[in-house]
Amino acid sequence: MTKIERAISESIVNLCHKRRNQILAGRINFKEYAYRLMLDMVSVIEADLPRCIESIPVELTASFTEYLRVELEPVDFMPDPRIFLVGPYSELQIENKKQELRPNYLRLYHSMTLRNAEINGS
Repeated sequence: MTKIERAISESIVNLCHKRRNQILAGRINFKEYAYRLMLDMVSVIEADLPRCIESIPVELTASFTEYLRVELEPVDFMPDPRIFLVGPYSELQIENKKQELRPNYLRLYHSMTLRNAEINGS
């Protein structure tokens, strides 16, 4: 991992904490929070994912896990990746990006399912 990748990941972790403050202060609604947080969390390096998960208010853990299930399961953990692409892109580039991000989405969902079970004693 390069210093730049590490710095970017650290910035994303900070964004996760910023989003926590925004949702708790009522500056963003849950759907906006969940969408942005999901994008942040699939972009962070794997070692930093737990730090982002810890930023989620306990009372929102179950709702966020359900949000991920509803958004990701129907598309086999490969949602439209265009938000991650710049400029003109082909269908092949879209498909490649879906495949590239799928492990990150799966990791996020699995991690949140475990965290939710841990909090709720399931």
